[in-house]
This record gives sequence, C-alpha cells and structure tokens, in this order.
Amino acid sequence: MFYRALAKWHSVLASWDAEEYGLIGSTEWVEEFVTWAVPNMVAYVNLDVAVSGPHFHLVAAPELWGLVEGTIKDVPSPKAPGKSIYDEWAADGGRVRGT
Repeated sequence: MFYRALAKWHSVLASWDAEEYGLIGSTEWVEEFVTWAVPNMVAYVNLDVAVSGPHFHLVAAPELWGLVEGTIKDVPSPKAPGKSIYDEWAADGGRVRGT
C-alpha cells in the first residue's frame, strides 16, 4: 500500500544546451512531452543560471520565499563549518528579489 502511494509521485530533473539561444532546449522538451506534462505537472522550476559566484542570492516568486528560506536553514555552508547557507545569506544582507 505504501509503495503504491509513492509510485504516484515523480520528479524529473533535466538539463539541456541551447537554453540561452531562444529557449530551444526547454521549449523542445515541453513540446515533446506536452501530453504527459500538462495533466501531470504540478510545478516547473527553471534553474537557468542557477550557479553564479560564491554568494547565495534568492530570486523567486514571493510564494516561494518561505520555502526557500526554510530549506537553506537546513543546508550546511561549504565555506563556514557550523553555519548554514541561511546564516551566511542573512549576514550578507539577506535580500530577496521577486521575479
């Protein structure tokens, strides 16, 4: 019974080239799987330029701010033992930008 409940949920992690040139990669993926994606997809998170520089910056829709802040409180900092990503981010000013 428990296994059947788990089998209903799926996560898909995808990565592609040609993203900056007209969003070709993600557009092609959605067009290919539209009959599956539209009725089944709950969220689509585009991590375009997800990593840039040594400091954490939060740019998200306001509805996601609390979720991300709560998550980074649990992620240990790779630069400061005993601190979280949230601790470093807050010390750096903790700015949030909306999309």
